[in-house]
Amino acid sequence: MVKDFLSLNILVRWLVLLRSFVLLFAISMLYYYAALYAVRYAGSVSFTGWGLIVAASSVSYLAALPLANVVSRFKPALPYLFLVFLEGLASLLFLFNTWIAFLASMLLLNVCGALTYAIERAAISRVTEQAMRGRAEGFMNLSFYFGGALGSLVGGYAYSLYPPTIIILTSTLLMVGAFLGFKLLKNLPR
Repeated sequence: MVKDFLSLNILVRWLVLLRSFVLLFAISMLYYYAALYAVRYAGSVSFTGWGLIVAASSVSYLAALPLANVVSRFKPALPYLFLVFLEGLASLLFLFNTWIAFLASMLLLNVCGALTYAIERAAISRVTEQAMRGRAEGFMNLSFYFGGALGSLVGGYAYSLYPPTIIILTSTLLMVGAFLGFKLLKNLPR
């Protein structure tokens, strides 16, 4: 496994690490504890209301389809920076503690997440030879699960200390990740 990881393009390796320890780590903190935050801490929605927010925000994935055409007109680094930074700002909307802020945050997080996912996959396909693409995708999937495990672990601890901490941590990590992702992708052509 280590040999396969080291045989991947340097961009893919750094992207896997960025996703594991920053981006998906941050998103998982928010996603795993968002319902508790909204229902128990903020008290602005019921569990049913939260379910409706999640269901309604899922429709926003459809917006990613036409927006992907717009994003593809630029070199990948700039849209990636913008989208991940916007995710960081969107997570801060939770601090308003209203159902409309929760909905707006989830809408933005879903659309931006879908578009950044597409940028990452396109970048990987550009720098990975066809024989290694399965391994690259395997490591990208591992980054999802590893980041999710770390995010839920640290998020649970942070939530138990003071619930808004997860919002601040998520936002900070995403904003830092936006600039790290920009640095990784800046030399990729359009």
